[in-house]
Amino acid sequence: MTNEEIEEIAGKLIHALGDHSESILYYPHPFGADGFVVIFRDDVTSIVDLIADAHLCVPGETPLYCLRRSELFELSLPVYSWVYLVNRHVHMAYWLKHEGKVLFGSDIRAQLELPNPHLMLASHIGVSTHYLRSGIILDGLQRKRYPELIETLKQQIKMLMATALLLHGQWNVTAETVAEQFEDSFPDPEFKQVWSEFSRLSPSHRSALEAVWLFERFIRQLRSYAQ
Repeated sequence: MTNEEIEEIAGKLIHALGDHSESILYYPHPFGADGFVVIFRDDVTSIVDLIADAHLCVPGETPLYCLRRSELFELSLPVYSWVYLVNRHVHMAYWLKHEGKVLFGSDIRAQLELPNPHLMLASHIGVSTHYLRSGIILDGLQRKRYPELIETLKQQIKMLMATALLLHGQWNVTAETVAEQFEDSFPDPEFKQVWSEFSRLSPSHRSALEAVWLFERFIRQLRSYAQ
């Protein structure tokens, strides 16, 4: 997101919500769209209407979190939801705390608690296992969308790597660097073999089936680290 886009959205949020807000912030995200956080004062009563007003200020695809000051802890809770929301949420608190920008009001970043990385990893594994098996893998195989399925599973493995790296306090990752960082922090031969084999797959039916099996192997091995 460009500085001009940030300033434009910030202006709209401040104009619409400034009188009711304690803080309005922006944060970048390594695996998805950048987002905004609006912290309302605890004495605000018509929060549903204000949240609706906030969503009118940002593009539909832009992540937006709205909550009262006393609810700030909710940003650090595990999320049991669709995969794309898990991927968006897991690292949000880290990037908001360390790389976020205060657009209006007080700086609440120091009060922001970081998530429990073991809970986050367990949540991510659980949602990935359930959603990908039923919503992505079976659909991709039935529709013979083999290249798309392989690429999706590859990206999901990278997302899981990024979440696992939080166990070592590593949050500053990107899609380009995460595999190398993961290999350095998790020198498990099973992980190395899975990723090596996955990277050599071709867009075919046989490779799609192999990708599914490699993904299952990765999940099974990673689950032992989420205890």
